[in-house]
Amino acid sequence: MVRPPRKLAFTGDYDGASLMSAGTAVFFFDVLLAQPSLPDPYVANWSLPDSRFTGGAALSITMRWANAQTPGF
Repeated sequence: MVRPPRKLAFTGDYDGASLMSAGTAVFFFDVLLAQPSLPDPYVANWSLPDSRFTGGAALSITMRWANAQTPGF
């Protein structure tokens, strides 16, 4: 389970008006629970913890773009 993004880091070229022709954006997410996706018989032996742990910024997604194109992963 992942919460909405907590932080955003951004760097890029800005033309001074409205265009960001190239750049990188990184979204950071807090993670409440992570469970490996292993095939059987491993999944049958996996137990969920009793207590909740939140890993701050434990997951990130980086998007890059250039030449005013749509950002991609």
